Amino acid sequence: MPAAARAEPSSPESLAHLVPAQMNFFLEVHGLREVRHTWRLNDIWSGLVGLTITPPGRPASLDVWRNQVERAVGMPADQAIDRLLGEQMAVVAPRLGALRAGVVLARVTRSDAIDDLVGRSEYKEDKPVGDVRRYRLGGRVRLARSADVVAFTTSAAGTELLERIVRIMAGTDDASLGTYATFRAEVRRLPADAQGLIYFGRSPAAEIRAATPSGMAPIGGAAIRRGVVGLYAHDDGIHAELRGLLATPLPTPTAGTLLPEALAKLPADTLAAFAVPVDYRAEIERIRTGRYPQLVVYFTLLDAIAGQRTLDDRLIDALGTQTVFVIGQSRRRPDAPQLYITPMAALMIDVNDPAPVAEMVHRSAVGLVSLLNTQRAGPGGLENLRVTTAEHGPHTVYHVGLGSFFKPFTKCVYAHTLELAWTIADGRLIVSTHREHVTQLLDAHRAGVDGQGGLLLPMVERASSGASASSQFIVQSAAAAAVVQSWIDYVNREYPDMTQPEWWQRTVLKKGEDRLALGIGVAPISAHPGCLRVSKVQPGRPGAGRLEVGDRIVGIDGRLLSTEDPQADFATILRARQPRKPVVLRIERADRSMDVTIPTTPQAAMPGTFDPVRLLRGLTALAKQFDTGAYTTFRDEPDRLNARLTLTPARAKTVSSP
Repeated sequence: MPAAARAEPSSPESLAHLVPAQMNFFLEVHGLREVRHTWRLNDIWSGLVGLTITPPGRPASLDVWRNQVERAVGMPADQAIDRLLGEQMAVVAPRLGALRAGVVLARVTRSDAIDDLVGRSEYKEDKPVGDVRRYRLGGRVRLARSADVVAFTTSAAGTELLERIVRIMAGTDDASLGTYATFRAEVRRLPADAQGLIYFGRSPAAEIRAATPSGMAPIGGAAIRRGVVGLYAHDDGIHAELRGLLATPLPTPTAGTLLPEALAKLPADTLAAFAVPVDYRAEIERIRTGRYPQLVVYFTLLDAIAGQRTLDDRLIDALGTQTVFVIGQSRRRPDAPQLYITPMAALMIDVNDPAPVAEMVHRSAVGLVSLLNTQRAGPGGLENLRVTTAEHGPHTVYHVGLGSFFKPFTKCVYAHTLELAWTIADGRLIVSTHREHVTQLLDAHRAGVDGQGGLLLPMVERASSGASASSQFIVQSAAAAAVVQSWIDYVNREYPDMTQPEWWQRTVLKKGEDRLALGIGVAPISAHPGCLRVSKVQPGRPGAGRLEVGDRIVGIDGRLLSTEDPQADFATILRARQPRKPVVLRIERADRSMDVTIPTTPQAAMPGTFDPVRLLRGLTALAKQFDTGAYTTFRDEPDRLNARLTLTPARAKTVSSP
């Protein structure tokens, strides 16, 4: 459908003008016939549904919805689109998690098709509202029509929403999403000619929950308060532009913007990579001030062994900002059996001055080897770990065979392959879990310098489109799915018990026996350092009846919370406590301070639906639908989300005739 004929999402022609303003989920598609063929919707939707909302044992397919729609309209779905629903359709729901209470809206091209539909005997006409005619199946209104618009729901839960839409269609209620100023402002930030639009928002209570670590966090740990997604289908794939308002503003980045070169020269079979500029001076300062307790312990021991501080200003000044985290895969060798595809992880950092970086990395590796050798408790005959070298072209690759350290402690054959490998070459520090990955990255970088191609540059350029990105994540989805599937097959073959949800529930519950559970949610208060606001109190848990939403926690067990990061301090103190000892919180409520004593209980049992293997299978099914994907963020304003998602659908497989 030509772009000029598509209704802008906030224009009067948009179906948003028939949606109640309080709705927090709205999806509208223009050019439906074109889009449904381009996007291969059934396969993609099946993967999404199977990953997110379908309970175990139920079919994870668009066919579930398709059957309901076909039952409502009395014809196959493809015919309904061609004969009934026209080129413009929308799904409306109170929120994304309540799609069953949703309503389908469509601008129809043939009113006689609607006449045929409602003329069927199972539909009974109800009392009209203005010029809106209503029809029901059984005792509830399930379909309404006015002029060229039809609205219907396939469940009793959606009847109330349908009635509200009827009032807007009849002109008795004009409070619609299309006239909602905030919605219109967000839509204006999208590029023009979108073939589809998704709007999502949160209620005030949900916004509070979103500000906690458990909220949806697409970038930098910040949750989205509300946003819009523009959908653009092209021959080379699907593009989505995301614009939104963040629940908690992110700090302004101090490390600059991402340079395309950070991702361009990677091996062509890289599974995934994440690139972002990092201010290492700020990060190291956080380590020194205790932001990461585990690292503080390690570096304290390392300082004692090495005899000097390893995180000094020479190292900080020698590091650049461009940083890439890479997931690769071990190349298959025909002469060696392969139980599964081996993933490999590497960190690449631009280096301004190689000499101090090489010295510090080597000292850190030697210190780590010394620590591990003193902790070895395996059977006799195991050689001590040591740093060895291997030449790869003009470069020296250093490595430590960590697999021999893990062998006495685990049967995981993947852990037995682990190494600490590193080199500094061409202005980059490369540290990896496998020596093979270091050599792959060196070869790919050299090929990119020589202009030999075969790298990820085309995908990086498409995702960035010349704009200044603040971070970028790229993935070769189908290849990554093959790696995950090889692991699932291996576990199913060698350890079938691990594929059962009961095994994971027993394991997680056993490890979590001593975790404290107060049953509250907390969030920092930017205007009050060293203070946490109680954002949630779960009924029936220890905090219920003792704490209230809005209480401000300033101390625990006689200690004031840290002003730098009170939330991390609060969690650290709880983890370190004995499980049966009551917690004493110093809180502020209204204008007075008080101590509240809360008994502690072990962490509750995992729900019966906890099934990580099923989650992996769902991820694999979804990832197989795409060859490549890229998620790029652009930091324009600290309280705004500005991002682009680019997906290339997997090439259809050709089935030969017998």
